[in-house]
Amino acid sequence: MDLTQLGWNAFFHRAFERYSDAGYGAGRVAMAHPGIYRVVTDAGELDAPAAGRLINEDEGAPVVGDWVAVRPGGAIEAVLPRRTVLARKQPGSAFGRQLLAANVDVLLIVTGLDGDFSPHRIQRYLVLAEHSGIEPLLVLSKADLLGEPECRRAVETVRGLSPQTPVLLWSAFDRGGVDALGGLIGRGQTSALIGSSGVGKSTMVNRLLDRELMATQPVREDDSRGRHTTTRRQLIPLPQGWVLIDMPGLREVQLWADEAAVTSTFTDVEALAGGCRFRDCTHTAEPGCAVRGAMDPERLSQFHQLRREAAYVETQEDISARLARKQRNKVLHRNLRRMYRERPKLK
Repeated sequence: MDLTQLGWNAFFHRAFERYSDAGYGAGRVAMAHPGIYRVVTDAGELDAPAAGRLINEDEGAPVVGDWVAVRPGGAIEAVLPRRTVLARKQPGSAFGRQLLAANVDVLLIVTGLDGDFSPHRIQRYLVLAEHSGIEPLLVLSKADLLGEPECRRAVETVRGLSPQTPVLLWSAFDRGGVDALGGLIGRGQTSALIGSSGVGKSTMVNRLLDRELMATQPVREDDSRGRHTTTRRQLIPLPQGWVLIDMPGLREVQLWADEAAVTSTFTDVEALAGGCRFRDCTHTAEPGCAVRGAMDPERLSQFHQLRREAAYVETQEDISARLARKQRNKVLHRNLRRMYRERPKLK
């Protein structure tokens, strides 16, 4: 396969030059299994293990979407620098970053126009995209379930979250959505599907491929939620000339972002903040705040909630970095003491 169809460009070519001179091949990770990776190269697909040091490094293991250097024997020698990384806070109580995909250009945020519809969740996805440097594209699926007035109101609602982000109504029974996506995503670009289970992501993949590659299942009638039909992330080249990364539905959308990413996605808050009496107004209790009186209280409440989550991530990152430095210094000093103890004594 021509690697340019998979997103290969000058950025990755420059990063790969030193591996090319050493006789390595280039490929892109299409699927990750425990200890083995499906890699697409210009000669075809292969299953390759990763060098042990990559597995042992913090976040050094390849993820779907990574470009890698492959040894002549078939093992992954190195992961090339990533242009973007899509990540979320690790689910559960433990602190850490979970990498979802690499080198994504467009994030397709899919929300069903049924019981799944949640502007609050969409806003979280927008913050993830902003922090990752990925262009968002909002897809409102199952448009065939609603009439035109209801669809129009839903579009207006999500446009209020991010006026500059394109919004696409999608129906599995309307071929026009495939053509519309082709007009919004360029050839050679990489998109990633993100959303809850049951929003129709697998059906979208099948329509884009014009064949039934992905299994689909009906959603529950009581809450419009579905079971996972996609069980692992995988990279899929599309006949339209761009690449799609399909991901399992996310039950939790925990932020991995900074406060700047939150502020940038709430453009309505930024616009109103210019009228606040104090430059450092937090829009909570300060006198002369132009935001509190003009904004929907529920939306302002989410703004504060997301800022608190982002601030927590930044604080924990700083703590983790200090602990890591302390551990490295401890190992270094221990090795130095051992070296001095074991060196030959002068007679």
